[in-house]
Amino acid sequence: MRRLSILLMLAQAFLPTPAQSQRRDSTEPPAYTVSEAYEVYSAILESVFTEHEQLVILDETFPHRCGMTPNKGAKNVTGAAADYLAVNAQKFRLQTNFQVSKPYALISIDELKNLTSGGPWGKFFAMYPKSGGYINLSAVGFNQSKTTAVVAYDLVRGLNSGNGEFRTLQKVDGKWVPESVGHCKWIY
Repeated sequence: MRRLSILLMLAQAFLPTPAQSQRRDSTEPPAYTVSEAYEVYSAILESVFTEHEQLVILDETFPHRCGMTPNKGAKNVTGAAADYLAVNAQKFRLQTNFQVSKPYALISIDELKNLTSGGPWGKFFAMYPKSGGYINLSAVGFNQSKTTAVVAYDLVRGLNSGNGEFRTLQKVDGKWVPESVGHCKWIY
């Protein structure tokens, strides 16, 4: 009986209460439901990741700063850059709204840690052999008329191995078209 009392006391001390569980859930990023953002993502995924047969995308937005300032560039880019900074002040949970020709998977940070912990990424590449790594996407910044978008992305291939950039897109005849050159590229 005394053991049971001790176990109950330990459980109460270390297990979260329902209120604590709710607080933990409330820190979950909100769903990212901006339909135009998924059009932008799809344009980037189709034009940049052409050599990959499968896309693995981290399921929450990952903001990059890389010298992003809202006061540089043409007026439409300036507005999109300012919106980018504002919308990326928090993380969002990505949805399965990508319109791409390749199979893709959204992967949580916990799944990613499980597949990449303990050294080489053997478990990750065994599960996603045709991916080339996983993709981080920022939330998308738009100018006021939603004709210019700014997004950051990167491809992580392993420990200290990856690259990414900011990309500006223009809406042309109802479709998002990435500019031919990215801005503020990074390699790690």
